[in-house]
Amino acid sequence: MSELIVKESDGLHKAATTIRELAAHIDNIGKSLLAAREANNGVEGNDDTGNAFREQFDPGAKDLHSATTAHKQGLLSTAANVNSMRIYLDTAEDAAKQAAQKLNSAGHAAEANTPSSHSASKPKR
Repeated sequence: MSELIVKESDGLHKAATTIRELAAHIDNIGKSLLAAREANNGVEGNDDTGNAFREQFDPGAKDLHSATTAHKQGLLSTAANVNSMRIYLDTAEDAAKQAAQKLNSAGHAAEANTPSSHSASKPKR
């Protein structure tokens, strides 16, 4: 009988967890930037220098927040896909084990119902 090869899925679980943690860190970067901007809103003043700062900083801050949000969503999607792969491997592993057990049981049952060559009666002449 061939040996059942089982794939390890624990590594996929760890990878999905790490990816979700990374998504949370990236999300915090974007949120921290916006929070810092809100906390310092108006400190640059309304003169030409303050206006020039806002014109350059604000669009970049909003773009970074949009980018971190998109990266977070992409990473969460990747984590979900990795987790789905883990579930698929675990399910396939269980199905393969059950199939192997059924084949093994069927093989033993067939052996039990087959008369051995020693107990077979010899034909009469």
